[in-house]
Amino acid sequence: MDTDYRREFYARFMSLMLFFLMVTTAELSYARIIDGEPAEPGRYPYFTGIFLKNDQGVDTFFCGGTLIADNAVLTAAHCLPGAIGDDTSNIQQYSVRVGLSYLGDGSEDDMEYVASAAVSHVFSPEGVNFWPIATAYKDIAIVFLDRRVRDVEPINIRHAASRDARFIPNLAAGTDVVMIGFGELTEGELDRPEALMQANLQVQPLEACSPEDEEIIDRYNGYSVWYCTSARDGGLPSRGSLGDSGGPLIFVDPESGEDIIIGITHDGYSLDPDLTITRFVNLFRWDGWMSGVGIKPFIPTK
Repeated sequence: MDTDYRREFYARFMSLMLFFLMVTTAELSYARIIDGEPAEPGRYPYFTGIFLKNDQGVDTFFCGGTLIADNAVLTAAHCLPGAIGDDTSNIQQYSVRVGLSYLGDGSEDDMEYVASAAVSHVFSPEGVNFWPIATAYKDIAIVFLDRRVRDVEPINIRHAASRDARFIPNLAAGTDVVMIGFGELTEGELDRPEALMQANLQVQPLEACSPEDEEIIDRYNGYSVWYCTSARDGGLPSRGSLGDSGGPLIFVDPESGEDIIIGITHDGYSLDPDLTITRFVNLFRWDGWMSGVGIKPFIPTK
């Protein structure tokens, strides 16, 4: 068995195990925030929870997402088994909670959010897959809702077509960014937080994701397919893994102070005790695709 084949076999095997775990529990996805901190209540109104009915028919938090239009939520494709591609048999089992800031014990009465909606349909790139790494970068999906959410302002997406002078296709290594989510707090434990968490991260060179996977550092029309991050200098080894998948990677514009979504949480892992990595799908890679399914740049009213 040659090296490339072993790597692809291992990646496929691990992806299948993670996918099986997600579907059978209806409570787990990939990424968590470890060593993060509670977010200020109301700080991220666009954060959206993706919910999936469990075996008892109860809506259960499954993944993170982001409101990017009044009827559309951006998330990871791997958060939507049975709702994308040729198999949409499970789509009616999904719903969203927009403006989710407090999950509590996970029951409907204990949660704090602005609006709920059912899923109408989902768009994801053709050929979306999670192995090998050369196709994992397609881990993006847009969930269209069955109604418009009028009480929450969507996050800003900077499109290349907007000709915004501040449009940044590839943030430089060392740039400060933020991830948010409700993933578990401790390695190997299902200790999901009650309140929304955040982690302060820094963009790392793409090679830091995995030096052995050359596909990761390939470029597409000048845009890297991943954002690779670790904790800010001197910070705790924060990262994402089980539970935070699909949530946003946020860049705060230093001029306007507004939040800009630049990535989608894909996975997280530790290279050593002092270096933890989280990978995010780079949204600028999908600029044309998002425009093609009807997602236009959002212009804030403030």
